[in-house]
Amino acid sequence: MTTDLKTQFHYSGELTKHDSKTYHPYTFEVPTGTTNIHVDFKFEPFYATGRIHRNQIDLSFNDPDGIRGVWNIVKPEGADINDV
Repeated sequence: MTTDLKTQFHYSGELTKHDSKTYHPYTFEVPTGTTNIHVDFKFEPFYATGRIHRNQIDLSFNDPDGIRGVWNIVKPEGADINDV
């Protein structure tokens, strides 16, 4: 028998150009047995005005022992974080 556990957390906020190269921590508990975290988010503009490089969001996941992984996200619609 498998149990489908789904826990949802909601965090909303707005970043501006002044948030470039800054860190905004959000702490949450990950239930035992979790194998995947899906992060939904939106950002725009995809390209900053007058720039050739895309905007990106960097996510890092940490546990009490340190960094579990860092993901550089260039898709403005979210990401799956596997093998957590």
